[in-house]
Parts: sequence; C-alpha cells; structure tokens
Amino acid sequence: IPEASASPSKIPEVSASPSKIPEASVSPSAVPELPVPSPGQKEDVLTKKQLAIKKLKIKLTESLQVKLTWDKNKWASGYQILRSTKEFSGYKVIGTISATKHSYVDKKAEGGRLYYYMVKAYGKQGKKKIYGEGLKKEIRMAWYKAPQIKLSKGKTSKGKSYVQVRVLKYSGMYIEVYFKADGKKYVLAPLKNKKISAYHDKLRFSYKKKAVLYCKVRTYQIKRGKRCYSVFSKEKKIRL
Repeated sequence: IPEASASPSKIPEVSASPSKIPEASVSPSAVPELPVPSPGQKEDVLTKKQLAIKKLKIKLTESLQVKLTWDKNKWASGYQILRSTKEFSGYKVIGTISATKHSYVDKKAEGGRLYYYMVKAYGKQGKKKIYGEGLKKEIRMAWYKAPQIKLSKGKTSKGKSYVQVRVLKYSGMYIEVYFKADGKKYVLAPLKNKKISAYHDKLRFSYKKKAVLYCKVRTYQIKRGKRCYSVFSKEKKIRL
C-alpha cells in the first residue's frame, strides 16, 4: 500500500507581516460635534427647574394697585399671573404676558383684603406648554389711595420756626404724620387731635435745628373699632 507522505518543507507557509495589515484610521476632524446651545438658545427639553421664577417682588402703589416684578427667565415664552385669597388653594389666572415683560400691575384688587399672588413662567415644547415652578407673595391691601401733601416752612408772629404739612387730597377722617432726618428712621409725630378737620388740612410742627427733613403721611377711618388705613403718601423733602 503506497504511503502518502508530505514533507513539511513542501507545505506552503502563509505569513503576514504586521506592517502589511491595513489600519483603519479616522481623523478627529471627521467626527461630527454635537451642537452646544448658546446662552439665549432653548434646549431641546425644558424642565420646571429651568422655568422657575426667582426674586419676586410685590408692592402697593399710591393709587391702590398691586405691582409685581420678577427676574427675567431666559427660557420663558411668557408668564402667567395668578391670585387668590387663600395661600394654598383657589388661585385664578388674572393675566398672561409675553416673555419681553417681567412686571404686572393688578388694577382690580379690592381695598382692605389680603391677597396671595403667584407668577409662573411657561415655555413651548412643540405644541405643548410647559409651566415652571411658581413663586408666591402675599400683600395686605390698604383701604384708601395715598393722600397728596405739600411741605412748606415759615415763622409764627413770635418768631418760632415751623414746617407745615398741607393735606391736599385724601380719604378718611384721621391722619398720621411721620418725619425723619438724613440717615435716620421715620418717627410718628405726636398729635393731640388726629382729626384732619381740626387743623383745616394744615398741620404745623415747630423745629429748632436746621436740617433736611423728610415727611410722609397716611390717613385712616375707624370701622368697627379698627383703623382702616390709606397707602402712605409719596415722600416729600424740605430743607429747613
């Protein structure tokens, strides 16, 4: 029986030099970069935290209106203003404004009431509105608009110096007058009679030292044993 033999030397060898293996290389410049949103550009997904309102301020104007102001939110498409007479429920929308504005005046608030206000920012995700975390503030309304006053100075027939507070326009029967000097706090001026009519709308206060004096007043009416105040007048200044 013939034997099949194969000499090891005759078996062809397959060799591949590492240097001949083609390498796959990708240039870094060919890798696409993900776009980074600029500060004014909205991200693909808006969150309640991004749309949160910060630093809400509230004040009562001289004309008995409530003014709300807040920091602008760069993600907002607009703002919603809500109001309630209860802190945790009953909020109703009283206004919706564009993102270009970040203040609102409520002209329909009633005097003497306690109100709670909430401001929410909203953004648009396609056809859907996403509302951020609202911020709340409360305010106790005054009963009357601020009185208008005029300051002047003069001397009595005996040569005593005085400053005169003239009440031009007001509501209520009674008055409180506050004075302060530069760098000091307001102090309530003592009055023997607090009825405005007792002074024919002109109240005089004597002084001895020359100074820059500031003044503001508020009027009130007594209802059921309680004082119902006006908003404080605009601060007036006089150099004595």
